[in-house]
Amino acid sequence: MTLYIYLSDSDRFGVDRAEASSWPTVRWIVSGEAANANDTPVRSGECRLSELPAANRIVVVVPIGRIAFIDATLPKVSQQKREQLLNFAIEDKLTIDPSTVHAVVIGESASGPHQYVVAAIDRAWLSAALAWLQSAGIKPQVVVAETALQNVADDEWLIVLKQRDSCAVRPDGLAYGIDYDRADLNAPPFALTLALNEAAASAGSRALPSRLQIYTSTDIAAAIDQASWQNSLSTGSVAGLVLSVTALPQPMSPNVTERKLSASNLLTGAFKTVSEVTVGLRQFRFAALLACSALALHVTMLSLDAWRMSRERQTLETELRSIFLASFPQATVVVNAPLQMARNLRQLENERGLSAEPVVTQLALAASITRDVATQISNISAKDGVLTLSFTNLAADHLSAIRIAAARSGAASVAESGGDVSLVIRAMGDR
Repeated sequence: MTLYIYLSDSDRFGVDRAEASSWPTVRWIVSGEAANANDTPVRSGECRLSELPAANRIVVVVPIGRIAFIDATLPKVSQQKREQLLNFAIEDKLTIDPSTVHAVVIGESASGPHQYVVAAIDRAWLSAALAWLQSAGIKPQVVVAETALQNVADDEWLIVLKQRDSCAVRPDGLAYGIDYDRADLNAPPFALTLALNEAAASAGSRALPSRLQIYTSTDIAAAIDQASWQNSLSTGSVAGLVLSVTALPQPMSPNVTERKLSASNLLTGAFKTVSEVTVGLRQFRFAALLACSALALHVTMLSLDAWRMSRERQTLETELRSIFLASFPQATVVVNAPLQMARNLRQLENERGLSAEPVVTQLALAASITRDVATQISNISAKDGVLTLSFTNLAADHLSAIRIAAARSGAASVAESGGDVSLVIRAMGDR
């Protein structure tokens, strides 16, 4: 169910509960879904904000006297850019400072290309009204002009004549305030004649209607000289105008599509409501941003640590290369400094008759081959001059690296059996 709250045309909106007795009352209607064209009011009344009935959706209705409708020329740009240009486009049609106005594009105008219907309302008044509703715990989802609550058929204008706030509404949403003299209804109101003349001056007169649907009270309907009105108002129309006068229902139930109601919503820009879903998304976005920041910091620290280890390894390899070249200046190519140094050392020992334990030499060779996978060695055994190292969970790239290093050494080989990988190093004399 939707609760329509009709604000009064008042400048007195208070938020001080001590002055609650002086706050204005509001008319209200509880109706079905706005998209239902056959809405019938469930109930209606007038009361203070604290006495309003409960509803799952709230639409606040602004009197037409508080809104200026403007037929403005705007470029065909995105909605965001159009909103930025809006106040400049209507500046010459306002009598007040545009910065004090909240303007909303209702939709395209029937007056011509690049024409848009703009609803402008005093920003301070709308802020005060929303603050007043907020003080009573009322948070409307939609705020619209009273003229937006009725669907208007194409090629027709809706005329509502009341004691005050009378209006004429076009199908494109443009509305005109209508002042009239109840004592003289032999001729149509001048404001209505002026509005029709303006429509007749539009491109191809396409904004001009062929039918006027007039809603008014029984006594005013009886006082209207329909023949005189029709003759006078048809002057600018080639086909003429047809007048239809109907009794004004009390209250006049909202009869509008949801699409039109949303397009006429004044809660845009700074007045846009923040839903619970939006709040939740903002909180999720903060949490996601925090998680991403933590992940980025973690990756950065890992990268720095990897870079540091790489630099240390390069430094050690450079030092080993320098030591090897200093010890064996006759060497022309350095591929694996530790392995070449071990070979040269064994050669010098043999030349000088020095003996070394074969297993020590084998362990030195094993250390140079398995330095990157030392943590994955599961078993080491030495028997009959053969040193065997067993591995667990050895990655394919590590296995390939060990194969290459073993082949270069000339004393080692890789054996595989049933998924188990072993590095076999024989004594130098057993090659």
